[in-house]
Amino acid sequence: MSATRKWFPALGVALLLLTACAAEESVEGADEPAATSEEEADESPVEESDEAAGEEADDGDSAVVDEPFTLRVGVEWLANLANMNRAYEQGYFADEGLEIELVEGAPTSAGAVPLLLGDQLDLAQTASGGIFAAEAEGIPLTLVSNIAKTVPRPEGGQLAIVAGEDSGIETLEDLEGRTLAVHQVLSSMEISWRSAMDAAGIDHESVEVLAVPFPNMPQALADGTVDAVLSVVPFTGMALSGGGRLVEFIDLLLMEEVYGVDNYAQVFFFATREFAQDHGEELERFRRALQRASEELNEDEELARQTIVDITPMPPEAVARIPLPLWDGMNPADDPDALRALEVQNEENARYGLYDEPVDVDAVLLR
Repeated sequence: MSATRKWFPALGVALLLLTACAAEESVEGADEPAATSEEEADESPVEESDEAAGEEADDGDSAVVDEPFTLRVGVEWLANLANMNRAYEQGYFADEGLEIELVEGAPTSAGAVPLLLGDQLDLAQTASGGIFAAEAEGIPLTLVSNIAKTVPRPEGGQLAIVAGEDSGIETLEDLEGRTLAVHQVLSSMEISWRSAMDAAGIDHESVEVLAVPFPNMPQALADGTVDAVLSVVPFTGMALSGGGRLVEFIDLLLMEEVYGVDNYAQVFFFATREFAQDHGEELERFRRALQRASEELNEDEELARQTIVDITPMPPEAVARIPLPLWDGMNPADDPDALRALEVQNEENARYGLYDEPVDVDAVLLR
């Protein structure tokens, strides 16, 4: 396989602030990635071609083969990234002439901006709010590809409200006057919840919002620190296993009542605008490899769930119960459902104060 793994050390809190000012100030202080494993030795079509490049062709001319193009990709191994792992492990990027350097443990969204601007990463993960907030501050970033989408599943959606067992909360209306844990105040997910509450005609301003990291949410719910949590896979399952009660899948409510689409992308890969414009052909090859892996996972549930077991700490019995996303490697600029959701999210982000005015959605798309 033509690929490399690195580990990115933990960053300070400043890198995690969802403001462009904090992001810019953090560029100089960002730690350098530290390599933790050597390059894998598996053979790939690219490597075979390199070997063949030194041999004489039948007509006496030497074959000319371009060197693989290296992409440094920041990853945080959650279920959404199963397609990235599949494409990496199966050598699909190498088939496209790409050398993938995985930077594991790299920050996402706003936290990744200093690394992209500082030429420490080429691609990173983001939700839409992070890139729109950067655009509002004049930081030129571009969405490169979808990663995973929300779709209705028998097991539910990806973003859920879970209430404490003894909280008495059974519906969204019951949240009024109560405390809700979110992973980050004024984040894309918190804005999604507020938008869903408004769509249901419920006063979200009466809810006290507390910032609690996802891994701490099940315990905060169990010990009564909060009345409910806004959670994602796999922490939703952990909260339910601890006695929590499912109230609502926020993403499914949004999809039906606010966005008006059959599915929508929740997480993307993004890059600096300069990098995306200079390397459009290489990024198209990246999307092809990611889409190849996405289609395999979407068609084979057993393979998909096993991949999640392999890349996350979730036990198989827990993975067997989680709702799967729809993996996707499309350019969001070519995805009508993604575009519709992005347009609404942009309006909602401005409405709830993530930035002052809606930004130009087309500016963050790669066309």
